Amino acid sequence: MKFRLFLAPIFLIVFFSLTQCENNSEEKLYGNDCDTLNMTYSKVKFIFQNNCYSCHSANLSYRGIKTDTYEDLKAAINTNRPWGAINRFDGYLPMPNGQPKLDECLIKKIGAWINAGMPE
Repeated sequence: MKFRLFLAPIFLIVFFSLTQCENNSEEKLYGNDCDTLNMTYSKVKFIFQNNCYSCHSANLSYRGIKTDTYEDLKAAINTNRPWGAINRFDGYLPMPNGQPKLDECLIKKIGAWINAGMPE
């Protein structure tokens, strides 16, 4: 009888400890470091400068796509070709050409900018 009284509190502690566990991802626990709020051209411009200008600028507009001015970039994005290319969707030439896929956070920033209407 004493043994059962001893085990009951231990059992309850273990039971409640296990039932309080959650399936937490790192993102839930530590937040998301990828800030996609209020994206503007001035905030995404560096992504295109660092990854696209060498082939898609006024000096060299491969496939007619230029990314070095707001107007040119907006016109290119409106064709949907750059979005398909940077996401490497089937049927699109993967961009940046010959390079690894852009970091997911950079792609999310571009997507947020596009979804916001591509504000300057």
